[in-house]
Formats: sequence, structure tokens, C-alpha cells
Amino acid sequence: MKNLVTSLFVLGMGITTYAQCFTNTKGERTLPVTATFSTAGEGLYKDKILWLTWGTSLKNYSQNPFGTKDIQLNVGDTSNAEIVLGDNRYLCVQAKITSISGGSIQSDIPNDYSILDEMYNVKVNGNNILTNAISNRVKGEKVTINFSVESYLLDNKIVQPIKIPGLVLADAEQINASEFITMTADGEWNLIELLNKESAGVNYHYNKSYNSKNKLSTVRFDSGSDKKIAGVSILMFNETAYGRKQDNYKTTFYSTLYGTGLSALAVGIIPPSVDMGDAPEKYGSPIHLFDGIKVLADSKSIKYESKDNDQSKFNNTNSSLSGSTNIGGLNNKISGKIIKAASNYLGKVGPDADHGTQFSHLADGDDVVGTPNDEDAWPDKWKRFSYKTIKGSNYLPEMKIDATIEYNVTVPSVIVGWVDFNLNGVFEDSERVIREVPTGSSSAQMVWTIPQTRKPYSTYVRLRIGKKADLEILKDPSSVVYGGEVEDHRINIMLNSVSNPALLNHGYIK
Repeated sequence: MKNLVTSLFVLGMGITTYAQCFTNTKGERTLPVTATFSTAGEGLYKDKILWLTWGTSLKNYSQNPFGTKDIQLNVGDTSNAEIVLGDNRYLCVQAKITSISGGSIQSDIPNDYSILDEMYNVKVNGNNILTNAISNRVKGEKVTINFSVESYLLDNKIVQPIKIPGLVLADAEQINASEFITMTADGEWNLIELLNKESAGVNYHYNKSYNSKNKLSTVRFDSGSDKKIAGVSILMFNETAYGRKQDNYKTTFYSTLYGTGLSALAVGIIPPSVDMGDAPEKYGSPIHLFDGIKVLADSKSIKYESKDNDQSKFNNTNSSLSGSTNIGGLNNKISGKIIKAASNYLGKVGPDADHGTQFSHLADGDDVVGTPNDEDAWPDKWKRFSYKTIKGSNYLPEMKIDATIEYNVTVPSVIVGWVDFNLNGVFEDSERVIREVPTGSSSAQMVWTIPQTRKPYSTYVRLRIGKKADLEILKDPSSVVYGGEVEDHRINIMLNSVSNPALLNHGYIK
């Protein structure tokens, strides 16, 4: 998260080294990149929700890197994100306003009348500057906004379309008895978060409906309390939601907002999950794209109007809906939540999503991101040992590194591992070991013979796991693959001069 926000801010300050998404043939930025993860707040999913931000143009990009408040929004306006993946690879995400009807809208920050800014924010000098809200510009207008969103991996100028897993709607300005916000898309809505700082008896209505005619689902928030309560709902797209591959698997959705005064909504997306290595940059940047999250259903007490062929009432100004549920009394006790999805992975903990490169000298950049630490496959026994000792592990030619690697797989898979014995900063074919791993087991032996060319200094290990069918891709230490996980680890080699084995010589890397 920090890496993404930092890279966006640096780009906004005029440095164009990483300006690869949304650029022209000269490498010049053609659209501002402002969509971002929040950096602070009480929200539970700051590392999961990529907030769409609005109102910034190329002209005011450096002054407003996370959107610009009170700017009228028009058809064709976009919210763009770029995640730097290393090796001239970038994850590019774009949401576009495709139509506006019933009135006019503007960009906004959920500060004055919403508690959402206490859940998700980016603060500078104590003020939230995350402009992730859209509001009606004229009191009493009911406005419907249509959006599209697409994502692609830009791999050395080659575009690989990627599917956006999910969509988020949040209440960005509290709603009185006649006001509401709705969103409609192809998938299933679940309330994942509710922050309530009001008494248990506060009115706050939540409603869901499925239209069997157009096969779309709608969610509605209404009847709130200023600066006291806000809800966040998530939809995971159905496979039928995606457009063609040549259209970057574009998805569409629409939202309606109405306020007797002003009402506002915030839109976020769940971006594709990416796992990357964290060894020094010269070792390359492997990428594993995986299904990172699963959504648990919200409270059974929340009513769901199934197979409702008439959704017009969801966009009317009467909040007395037969299927609505007053969730104000739940006091944050909802069962809907985001959890890790089951996947093929190394160790005992599945990968967490990386939101930027994490190159690090100690290969621990990913260790400190996410809880619990997902970099847990390399055995402690082989993390530090001696260049030469009378007893115990050592690092002499023709000896063996015999490592037990734990894993979890649901399909026949393969583990590919490298040790940079000659310290040239490259994981070479001669340093590679491959082990097929079946389902129904949980560990495998990976054995390397230490070569004559080894240098007796601290070095690095890379492990990759993926489907057996993807072996040829996984044999490249810096390739892009769907599923699985990558882990990088540092081996600390103690030299002869170290008389106290508790003191480690971290060596050097040429």
C-alpha cells in the first residue's frame, strides 16, 4: 500500500520514470493517475480497496495527486491507477464515466457529513485529501451515473487483459429519510463493513435486490445520521459481467444518488491480486496473479428481495421499502467480511496482495506487509549457517542443501527453486531445482548440490509454486504466471573469522 501511494505521489510531482500506464508514444503522461489505497483510518480493508478518485487534471496533477474537490464531472472523465511491478511491468486500472442523466455531479471529499473519512483516508497536515466521493451538484436532483472499468498488465509494452474481481460502494455523505444511493452490477452484494458511532437505535436502511430479467443485483443505502454511521458493501463480479478479452475484460455498472440536500457515494474496486518477489531488484520481478479474496455473506437478518423484476422502487424517493433492513442497530456486528481465498501456495500461509515492488537487501520487503507473514516456506535451518565448521551445516562445494519445503495445493503443482551460488545477481538454470508436488501431501524435499563456483558469502533463494501445466513459465525466475506464489529468502553465511556463532556476518552482494 505504502509503495503504491508513494509512487503515485512521486509521479504527481513530475518524475516520469514510471509513467508507463496512460502515456503516449513519447512516454508522456496523457491522464492523471490518482486512484489509490487509503493510508489511514479505522477501515478494515485499507489494503484491499482501491478507491476511485476524481477531479484532477494533468494541469493540477502535482498539487492534487489524490483527486480535486468540487470539480464538475462529465461523461468521459476517468479515474486511473498504476501499480509498479518492476522489470518495465505495470498493472493499469481505469474507471470511466460513460453516461450521466437526471442532473449533474461533482467530485467530493467525505469530510463534513460522513464518517467514511474516519474509515478510509489519506491525510496531509491533518486533513483528508482522498477525493473518492461523487455528489449531486444541485440539491434535490436524482442523478444516475453509468461506469465502466477495465484492467490490464502492461508487460514491456505488451498488453495482457486482467479481470477486475470486485466492486465496492460506500456511503460518502449520510442520508436523511428521503435520500439514498444505489449501485447495480452483475454479481452479488454483501455488506462487509459498518461503522456506527451513534446509539443502537439509529435508523440506517440497507436493501438488496436481484432482477431476474436483466440478471443484475442492486444495493441501496438510505436513512442515516450525519457523521455517525456509514456502510461499505462489496460485489464480486460474475463471469458473465466481463466483456471481451480485446476490450480488457471491461465491466459495467451504474449508480443512482438522490439528496434533498446533497448526497454522495464513494466507489472502489478490488484490484487483481499480485504476489511478487522481494529480493534485490537485479534478481528480476516475478509476478503471480491469484484470486486473493473471498467474501463471506452478510448477516442473515438482512433481507434480500430475490427475483424482483421491478427495480424502479430502488431509484424512487420513498425510503419505505418493503424489503429494507434497518442495520443501524447492528452496532458493527455483521458477518459479511473479506477473507483470503484458498489457493496454491508455499509454506503454511497463503500470499497477500502486493501493491508495488518490494525489493530489499534482506529479501524481507514482503515479510513486513500483511498479517500473518506469508514468507514462511524456507526452513530456519538453512537461513544461516557456517562457511566451514567441524560440525553442523556448512557451505562447502559438493555438500548438499537439503530443504524441506511446506506447501498447500489443490491441483498437481510444481515447485521451482534457485540459489544464487556464484553471487552474480542472476538466478541461473544451473542453480535451479524442480520438484513436482502432488495433492494430498504438504511438504517436499528440495536438494541443491553446492557447486565449485560458489562464493562463501550471504546470498539469496527464490521459490516459486504453480500449476504443473505452467512449468515452462515457472522455470523463468522473472515470468508472469496465474496462480501460485513466489517467496525470496536470504541465506546468511558466517565466515571463519566469526568466533561467536551468535554473531552473523551478513556478507555482501556484488
